[in-house]
Amino acid sequence: MYGDPAIKNVLEFARVDLARAVIIAIPDRHTQELVIANAQTLNRHIKFYAARITKRIKNISKSLGVDAVIQPEFEAAISIVERLLPSFGVSEETWRVKFQDLRFEHGEG
Repeated sequence: MYGDPAIKNVLEFARVDLARAVIIAIPDRHTQELVIANAQTLNRHIKFYAARITKRIKNISKSLGVDAVIQPEFEAAISIVERLLPSFGVSEETWRVKFQDLRFEHGEG
């Protein structure tokens, strides 16, 4: 399906009333607010996950009721390092714990 998620009719057509979660990958605050407000009118129990670009938008998103905010650049860096470390002989259990700590320190986990 293709459509503007800020429009309530698009969310209705997408059956947000039956959804368990909405992923918002639009960094624009106004659009995020519309998506959240419209989705909540259709489903009060829905969870929201959003990608963010700036710390300001992260704080605003959290105040709007977004359950988790993901920083794409941070996750990309983690993904690259995850692929690199095994080639240096670093065990998965060693880096998994370190990445968990990093995510927690940066408010990503």
